[in-house]
Amino acid sequence: MKCGPTGVEGKLKAVFNGKWKFIRTPVFDREKIELYDLETDPGELINLNREHLEIAFRLEQELREFSSGNSREGEVDKELRNKLRSLGYIE
Repeated sequence: MKCGPTGVEGKLKAVFNGKWKFIRTPVFDREKIELYDLETDPGELINLNREHLEIAFRLEQELREFSSGNSREGEVDKELRNKLRSLGYIE
C-alpha cells in the first residue's frame, strides 16, 4: 500500500493498494470520492466508487489511518520546493 497527501497543499489524498486507487478530494462543502481499477483503466477514466463500495470503504479507512498518524509539520528542502513549483504543484 502506498498513500499520502498529494495535490495543492495536500488537499487531494490518495491511496494505492494492489490494482486499486482511491482518491478523496474536498470540493467546497463536500468530498469527491473516486475509485479506479488501474489494471483495466490505467488512465483513470471510469470511476468505480459506486460499483465497489466495500473496496472504497476499506481504502478510505486505510487513508484515514495513515492521515491520522501523519504530521504535516516539517520543512521541505529548497530543491524539492523549486521542483514542485516548476511543475505547478505549489506557488
